[in-house]
Amino acid sequence: MGLVKILSGTFGGQGIRTPKGESTRPTTQLVRGALFDICQNRIQEAHLLDLFAGSGAIGIEALSRGAAHATLIENNRTAFHCLKENITTLSLQSQTKLYLGDAFKLLPRLKKPYDIIYIDPPYKMKKELYLELLKQLDKPLYKEATIFIEENQNLKTLFQEQTFTHFHHKRTKSYGDTHLHQFE
Repeated sequence: MGLVKILSGTFGGQGIRTPKGESTRPTTQLVRGALFDICQNRIQEAHLLDLFAGSGAIGIEALSRGAAHATLIENNRTAFHCLKENITTLSLQSQTKLYLGDAFKLLPRLKKPYDIIYIDPPYKMKKELYLELLKQLDKPLYKEATIFIEENQNLKTLFQEQTFTHFHHKRTKSYGDTHLHQFE
């Protein structure tokens, strides 16, 4: 198992465990820092949803910076075990809801609005599945959310060409081979 450091807030500098192997890929410090710089005015008391949570670094970083609650979904059992351990070690059970399962199947069952939604699926995911997730989120329930997608295929043009009822593609920032898309 590896370690990732929380960048700022209550748990700033604290290391959390990441799963071994290539099945999950932690979001880099650069991208995490950029993400929270972008949404710094929305993080206080926010409710965050992370659809491919991995070690939980995004959710823990959000809670560390003042978010009220994080809902974390992870499909990989090894990553989920690591995620659960990180949440327990930091005593964040009361501020989190953890789901072991497929984000595509669990998302329709969630009935709560979120302020920030983070999507960082395995980089090998087909681009059509990114659009499927966005279509599932294109509901009045999520119309106030800021949605972020992390990917490495540079899907900016694909996202700009899509029309959604409750949000639009706002911007794409690139950090090396990683692209962070923001929808509002």
